[in-house]
Amino acid sequence: MLFRNPEIKNELIIESVIVALFSALCFYLNVMAGFVALVMGASVIIVHIVFHKRRYRKLTSLCDDIDKVLNGDDTVSFSCCEEGEISILRSEIHKMTKRIREQNSALTAEREHLKDVMADISHQLKTPLTSMSLILTVLRTKELSDKERITNLRKLSDILSKTEWLIETLLKMSSFDAGAVEIHKEEIPCRSLINNAVSSLEIMAELRGVELITQANADTVCADLNWTTEALRNIIKNCIEHTPSGGHISITAEETPVAVTIKITDNGIGISEKDLPHIFKRFYKADNVLHQGYGIGLAFSRQIITAQGGIIKAKNAKPHGSEFSLVFYKATV
Repeated sequence: MLFRNPEIKNELIIESVIVALFSALCFYLNVMAGFVALVMGASVIIVHIVFHKRRYRKLTSLCDDIDKVLNGDDTVSFSCCEEGEISILRSEIHKMTKRIREQNSALTAEREHLKDVMADISHQLKTPLTSMSLILTVLRTKELSDKERITNLRKLSDILSKTEWLIETLLKMSSFDAGAVEIHKEEIPCRSLINNAVSSLEIMAELRGVELITQANADTVCADLNWTTEALRNIIKNCIEHTPSGGHISITAEETPVAVTIKITDNGIGISEKDLPHIFKRFYKADNVLHQGYGIGLAFSRQIITAQGGIIKAKNAKPHGSEFSLVFYKATV
């Protein structure tokens, strides 16, 4: 196999021609000198072949190892501490293989995550779709009174609205996961940010008998207006759903030399110590007798805030209720 290499074959032909010509010249001058030149030339060629053979064996071994890696063998290591061009090549292949394996592990983890997410989404959509199917079955009943029909239509409308919100939020979260969302941070008035978030929830709060109290002691915050409004709205919505009638929710903005903090505090049922470390996890549902959500609103809010370099925290308020803090750090000069 060594002599199939055209470079080595041409090299040996040239060396043999040179040795033959030099030996012939030496024979012409002196027979003994000719023999010595011929032996020395042949010895050099043989040594050259031996070294080429060793080098070729290393390359063959390297190719075999690469073939094993391509066939999924993760036990092969290209680590090498020797000197020489083959060792350098082996070291570079080791770096490349290590990076490929890391990327492969990341892709495998991502596939598993996607699989879990798709299973969760299917489960999330199955519940409202089943409810809508049951309501439609009831609406087909001829003996249904007008009052019962209106009640079921309202239930159907409510489920459709929640399902629409669920699908839109899942699509937005997928855009963040895919890195397809651009964050445009700018100095925006805290009052405008809070008002934008509260305006679309005032009717919901009024229907549930919950009072919304706003106060902005900070002038501006460096954030993306639209996405931060979305995050703030999800948190306020979550607080409304977990606050009984007659309760209140306060939304305040405070400023320090380091950061601007927006706090949302309610006097509802609070968060159990068991659920507190997990409420920002996607699809996590806390044990709650008042409301059973989808487990994505708080997770999406966290995704939005952290994408802007901020942090979001939650704790139980005293004497009862919950408190969420959105911290936006100021840019340093």
